Amino acid sequence: MTRDERFETDALPHLRALYGTAYRMTRNAHDAEDLVQETFLRAYRGFDRFEPGTNIRAWLFTILHRVRTDAFRRAGRSPQTVEMIGEGPAVPAPQEALASGAEDSERALLALPEVFRVAVILRDV
Repeated sequence: MTRDERFETDALPHLRALYGTAYRMTRNAHDAEDLVQETFLRAYRGFDRFEPGTNIRAWLFTILHRVRTDAFRRAGRSPQTVEMIGEGPAVPAPQEALASGAEDSERALLALPEVFRVAVILRDV
């Protein structure tokens, strides 16, 4: 019996059980299909390391669990995008408004008592 035939007879009968578990884990049919597909891909690639006579169902479910864990890790590293609702980002103030803000700050700073003005200048300016 070839490796492919052994894989078909040993692993493929567990497809429905793996899909059911993947669906319960993801609550999404497409994500469950992706998990099962990746599980069988990894199982096929590593089938030469599987010891015949041991529990193939447990081996497949272990692979499924690891595939799900890897998917969580990848999702955590990928940037999250958010759709902007409403007016969008704030528009910067015109240059004239920025220039007049410096004059207002200067006037306010000069109005402070000497002790406080020195503290503000040393700290912020």
